[in-house]
Amino acid sequence: MIKVMHRFHRSTSTCAAILVLCLLDKSHAQTIIGPSPPDRTTLVTVNAGNPTTIVGGTNVVPPSGNAIDVNSGGTLLFDSTAGTKPGVQINVTAQSGGIGLNTAAGGSVLSNGALSVNSAGGHAVLANGIGSSIVLNGSTNIGTSGTGGGLIGLGGGQIDATNVSINNTGASAGFGAVAESGSSIRLHGTTNISTSGTSSIVLGASGAGSLLDVTSAATITGGARSTGIYMFNGGQVGLRSGSAINMQGTGAVGMMVDNTSSTLVSDLTINLNGTGAGNGSTGIVVTRGGSISAQNLTIQGASAALGIMANAGTSVSLTGNNLIRISQAQNAGWYTATSPTLVTATGSINTGFSSTATSTRAGLATSGGTISSTGTTIEVSPTGGYGVWANGVAAGSALVTLNNNHISTTGNYSYGLKVTTNAAGANVSQITATNSQVQSSGGGGAMIIESYNGEASITLNNSIVRATGAGTSGLISSNNSAANINRFNMSGGELSSAAGDAIDAYGGLLVATIDNGARVSSPANLLYVANGAQVQLTAANNSVLTGDVRVSGVAVNLGTRIGDCFEESAGPLVGGPCAVYAAPAAGTPTADLTLLSGTTWTGASLGATNVSVNNASWNVTANSLVTQTLTNAGTVAFTPHAGTYRTLTTNNYIGQGGTLGLNTYLASDGSPSDLLIINSGTASGTSGLLINNTGPGAETTGNGIQVIKTQAGGTTAASAFHLGRAAVAGPYEYDLHRGAIDGSDPDGWYLRTRQNDCAMLGAPCPSPYIRPEVSVYTAIAPSALLYGSTLLDTLDERIGRTEGPPAQNGLSAGDAEKKDRNVWGRLLGMRGSRNGDVRGIYGYGPSYDYSFQGIQVGTDLYRKPREDGHRDQAGIYGAIGYSKTNVTHYDRTQAGDNRFTGYSIGGYWTHMSAEDAYVDLIGQLTRYDVKAGSQRGLPDMKTKGLGWAVSGEIGKPIRLQQDWIIEPQGQLVYQSLKLDDAIDAGATMQFSDMDSLQGRLGVRIAKDTKGKEEATGGGVRFSVWREFKGTPVTSISTASGYLPFRADMGGSWWEIKAGMTSKRNKRTYLYGNIGYQQTFDKAAYAWDAKIGMRMDW
Repeated sequence: MIKVMHRFHRSTSTCAAILVLCLLDKSHAQTIIGPSPPDRTTLVTVNAGNPTTIVGGTNVVPPSGNAIDVNSGGTLLFDSTAGTKPGVQINVTAQSGGIGLNTAAGGSVLSNGALSVNSAGGHAVLANGIGSSIVLNGSTNIGTSGTGGGLIGLGGGQIDATNVSINNTGASAGFGAVAESGSSIRLHGTTNISTSGTSSIVLGASGAGSLLDVTSAATITGGARSTGIYMFNGGQVGLRSGSAINMQGTGAVGMMVDNTSSTLVSDLTINLNGTGAGNGSTGIVVTRGGSISAQNLTIQGASAALGIMANAGTSVSLTGNNLIRISQAQNAGWYTATSPTLVTATGSINTGFSSTATSTRAGLATSGGTISSTGTTIEVSPTGGYGVWANGVAAGSALVTLNNNHISTTGNYSYGLKVTTNAAGANVSQITATNSQVQSSGGGGAMIIESYNGEASITLNNSIVRATGAGTSGLISSNNSAANINRFNMSGGELSSAAGDAIDAYGGLLVATIDNGARVSSPANLLYVANGAQVQLTAANNSVLTGDVRVSGVAVNLGTRIGDCFEESAGPLVGGPCAVYAAPAAGTPTADLTLLSGTTWTGASLGATNVSVNNASWNVTANSLVTQTLTNAGTVAFTPHAGTYRTLTTNNYIGQGGTLGLNTYLASDGSPSDLLIINSGTASGTSGLLINNTGPGAETTGNGIQVIKTQAGGTTAASAFHLGRAAVAGPYEYDLHRGAIDGSDPDGWYLRTRQNDCAMLGAPCPSPYIRPEVSVYTAIAPSALLYGSTLLDTLDERIGRTEGPPAQNGLSAGDAEKKDRNVWGRLLGMRGSRNGDVRGIYGYGPSYDYSFQGIQVGTDLYRKPREDGHRDQAGIYGAIGYSKTNVTHYDRTQAGDNRFTGYSIGGYWTHMSAEDAYVDLIGQLTRYDVKAGSQRGLPDMKTKGLGWAVSGEIGKPIRLQQDWIIEPQGQLVYQSLKLDDAIDAGATMQFSDMDSLQGRLGVRIAKDTKGKEEATGGGVRFSVWREFKGTPVTSISTASGYLPFRADMGGSWWEIKAGMTSKRNKRTYLYGNIGYQQTFDKAAYAWDAKIGMRMDW
């Protein structure tokens, strides 16, 4: 298992070294070899009982065969401290496979200094058999130039080396270090190992229990068509953090994991830097049931064609921060072993690498295996490359799980994610990406699903997939049979194409599910369906779809659109173009869309088969066709488009309580409108039409404006459609009618300015149909004028009066120099009703009920009593009030209401004679903030305005018998009102002639208090009023100009008021009154009440 090792088990090697030292003690007989010259040119054989020392400065150079054999029980010491100079050299120059240093069946070797071993044809160092041990301390330089290995362990042999350098310069099949069949090799200190020949292995471990462990960061280097690390049949190679594998040739593999499970060290870098012709290189290949786990892995380089390949039955797990960069335009290639071992004891490798495999360019790829990747960045630049490829085969399903991955492809016809099932009897193929990002720009697609013999799927969870290059699709689905299912599942996140289709489907069945607020968009096609493909797309839970759905009967040559594909045969992957692309699948393409639970689709249907909208929305952007059935339990609405009106054609329409939104130029007969067309089928159920008006309004006199059309024998049920919201333009209301008046389309539906049902009137419907808002708006000016006059009021009601000395009438007696002050305030309320013309707005105005509430506060700024008993006082006041008027339409239904808030300031001057005769003048200015509406789904109309008013009032009390006083009174009130033009959902309103002139004659009756300054006093007033003007006009825009509507306020009415003033203390008075008024024709009446307080000082 490859992992970081904090403690190294060196017991076998240590014991062997101690044994060698003991056997070489001076008390034992031993053989000393060296130093040179002369060189040792014959085989050095070390047997049991004959311990041998080779001293420094010795050269062992046999002309043929092995240089040194250490047999069972034999011990050999390389002693650099003895001899003429440090270091021992072993050179095997013969090409016959001779071994430089060979231990067998329990032989032991210890080197305590510099050692150089060179072999031309066989292994340089071999530990063969259980108990065989080689310990190389100091520094060891090993060179091989043939098919042998630098350090080889076989059959349980042990090698322990420190500061070793191995360089194999052979042209082919040379190994650096290999632990075979239960042996172990441990490398410490500085380790540098390289091979340059083809079909070579730099580091290898083969067989259960075999271990090659590099205990510090190391650099290993391999050449073309070679393997950096090969783990085979359970063998393990261990590297430490910071290690690098440098593969300098093409067609190389950084690491092969063959029938082995391994955990890789963190922070491993594989550099694939080959140049020239040949296949691209691969970072890691996992095959024949192998598995790896890696963290913070980097794979990169000029010849990098494939990052990691997981073949059938294998698994790969990546965590941390991984980086894979694919740069090579050629397919990756590699060799796998076909024999049970990697090396033999004879000095030549086992030539079992004849099985060649190739794969396309990809960051991560699996053919029937499993890959789990977290935190990986994949960058793919060559043509036809894939970020991640899952290929399901007969030998196993391809399952890839991506979490927080970042994938980008930029080459032509490249894909970020690719899923295929190409082989006969293939299992499923699946990629699941969570919190990941995919971006492709090369003209292929961000994702592709190809299913030819099994089920293939891509699932995105809160991931972002973007296709940004010209002609680059978001997702391509290709399927050669309806029996196969391609699946695309998306929960949250985004799928978009900036210059291509969001989803393309070519042949077979694609089942797509968009869920949980996912966003899928394209400025072109949301979905393109061709070559007999069948698509079932469901979007739910507030997902957002943008783009057209286009179903095409034109065959698409996928060979030019998609490029090559790769099929799995019985064995490794082989590349080549797939014949299935040459001809599209047979059959009629179909597309069924289901929109659920808050989903919005904005786009056109250009041949979708069935569309179902359930608690969702379809915004129709262009002329659309649904070839079979449109089911509407949500909202289907045409988007606004200036000057253009569109059609939505379907064979059948089923309304399930949904709404249909149409842009309509509401004017006269034949005006343009968006149309729903029923083509040969039926419209059933029920739907409400929402008319978005684009016209000025005009009276219709014929068929009206068609909004539902039937053709080719299409029919509509009598209850299929109704207005879901008022259709208004200008002053007119448009009602919905089934059937053309001239019989041209008996099942069509039309908008006409004629009411369908006026049974409540007991008379024919008036024409044209005037909408309720007109009544509401017409009542605004009368309400404002009534409010203004109510606020002006009379002297009695403003300040309160009693009969008696001047002090009780708001003025002080006393010397003329004294100027008293006061402040006063009152609350006022009024509620009334006015019956308009029996024809309502068609006559002299609507009926309405109104109510006012307000507060008024004032103070005298000037008060002057004179010596002759005359008094003057002047002051100002402010007021704020609220009005609401409920208006009845001509058909006796509630039309709506208008509401305003009034902000007033005013000033007054009052002169009273010694006999209490008076003149009272008032000026008042009021700002009105108005809202009005029908409360039936249309927005309120808003306006504001300014009104001014003046009032002049006179009165003179006449004292009668029995202490009664009668006071004749007269008053004139003039008002003028200006309201700004306003707009609502259907028209512009103008207001004019908004002035009023009212006259009053009245008499007040009270009891004289004879100067008793009684605490309470009061009286009753009876008046007759006359409105001399009061015909405000509200004009509504139409196609032919403004149409005026009047509200007649004219006429006469009587009024009775009762008031009382109560002295609460020396300076405080409470006063109030209540009144009732009614027109002489009993068409209007009102109640009012006021209560106030005055404080003098």
